This record gives sequence, structure tokens and C-alpha cells, in this order.
Amino acid sequence: MKYILPTLLCALSLNAMAQDTTPEQPQQEERRWDLTLGMAAASFPKIKGADDSNVLVLPYVDVRYYLDEYNEIFANPISGIGYRHAFDEKLSAGVKVNYVGDRESDDSTLLAGMADVDASAEVGPFVRYKFNRKLSTEVALAADAGDAHNGWTLQPSLNYMDRVAPQWLAGASISAVYGDDNYSQTYFSVNAADATASRAAYTAEAGIHEWSVGLNLTHLIDENWFVRGDLMSNFYVGDAEDSPIMEEDQTYSSILSFGYKF
Repeated sequence: MKYILPTLLCALSLNAMAQDTTPEQPQQEERRWDLTLGMAAASFPKIKGADDSNVLVLPYVDVRYYLDEYNEIFANPISGIGYRHAFDEKLSAGVKVNYVGDRESDDSTLLAGMADVDASAEVGPFVRYKFNRKLSTEVALAADAGDAHNGWTLQPSLNYMDRVAPQWLAGASISAVYGDDNYSQTYFSVNAADATASRAAYTAEAGIHEWSVGLNLTHLIDENWFVRGDLMSNFYVGDAEDSPIMEEDQTYSSILSFGYKF
């Protein structure tokens, strides 16, 4: 599975920033866990900046185990697997690990002949702050734990969600991705050995390479069932936008999902 898919799921679900696929519900003292099961149909670019899109139907599983009032362990395809500690009702922090898929040279004609990028895992801390029940922000640091890009990214985001009707929730998000030199060179650079008549050598440096804007709408069918739609646009800027292996500097993605929260 290509590396764009985990990124898409994060961004379409507000980039794992204090927003779950299901609406937040008060935690009951006698209940130590939450479980959500569902399915999602996703349309997304094949790789970053690709002109072609993939359409997949995917299962969704969200498991949360509450160690106590302030600590939880979570696992889902959006946030990954991790631990979160709440300092109070507004501030929390933790650490998580996410899977990042590979990129192959046949994913785009612009990549023909270039080395593949291996699948890997990214691990790092995050800090989340809720201004109120509607507005929140998060900053997450993710470092390559394998041998994909041997770098790190910093991802800040701002997220809003409101109950616009008794059974409807609407949300919006904006986020950015800052990549270090290793990350930037892996995904956006062209080595001299890979340069061709139609693909010039190019060196991408550290910086903000991507902005994402997302909108979502959730219908609460009852206390357990829900249906949700997400739309997202990614804007590639700076050295990413100028890279000769990027087909598009703006791409679009969407997800339609439904699920049941136990």
C-alpha cells in the first residue's frame, strides 16, 4: 500500500488531531474501553502529487483502552498505535507509531528508473490542546524508524468541529507538513544519476512542503451508528511544488465511511 494512504487517512480525519471518526462522548467511570468498527470507501492520489487516483474499500477499527482517568492506549488507522496522557481537560500529550507504505518507480512515469522507497514506520511525540469543545490544535513529530527516508517531519494542525443540528456534526481542518533534508530529498529530489533529458537533477531542501485543508460532515443515525463524509485538498509548495517528479501541485481526496460504536 502506497505511502499516500496513511497520510490521507490522517488528514481526512483531521490528521489525528483531537477528532475521532465518531463524535466525542463522555467517558463512563465503569467502562475502561471503547470500540468502533466500520468500513470506508476512499479515493486518493496514487502517490503525493500524482495525477492518477486509487479507489479502495477499507475496514476501520478503533480501539481505546483507558488505564485511568488521565491515561489511554489507542490503536486505529488514523492515529496509529500509541499512548496519550491528559494533564487536564485541555492539554494532553503522548507518543504514537504509524505505518508508511512504499513508493515504487512504476507508480508514475516521472519516477521511471528511480530507486524505490521502502515501507517503514514513523514514531514520535505529539502535543494536543483543546481551546474549547469545538476548537483544538495539535503538533506531531514523526521520525523514520526504519530505512525509508531516515528523516523526520513536523505536522501542526488546527481543527474545528461543531454540532450543527441534533444529529449532524460538521468540521474543518488545516494542517501543514515540514520535512527535514533527508525526508525532502527522498520524496522530492532527483539525484544526478537519475537525471534524464526530461527529468533534470534537483535537490529539495528542508521546509514546509505541503498544506492540507479538509471538510467533514457526520450524520449520527442513533447512539451507535454513524455515516461520515470527508473532502480534502492538498497543496504542495516550496521545493515540493518545483520538483520535476511531481505531476500536480494540488490534489483532491475523499472518504465516505460508516461505522458502529459499541
